[in-house]
Amino acid sequence: MAFEPANVRIQTHIEADPQNRSMEVVAESEEFYTRSVVDIDGENAPTVDTFYFRNLPAGSYEVSAIVRDAGGGERAFDRCVLIVSSGR
Repeated sequence: MAFEPANVRIQTHIEADPQNRSMEVVAESEEFYTRSVVDIDGENAPTVDTFYFRNLPAGSYEVSAIVRDAGGGERAFDRCVLIVSSGR
């Protein structure tokens, strides 16, 4: 839980794998959407990556992380819920 405008840090952990080519992290509420995509260098990629979403307005967010292969296929998926309160 956080208060708006929220600066959120998402830390991901993935196993190094030659087929991993990108990671997409999305934060989505009914009224707001943001995403970040980074390339992954397979087995040479770091196992921990950090994403920052700044100034998120109040809302209930589904935050998801998706690891994709070279063809765009989904290799791994995880999600959580983040609540940003208006503080009122």
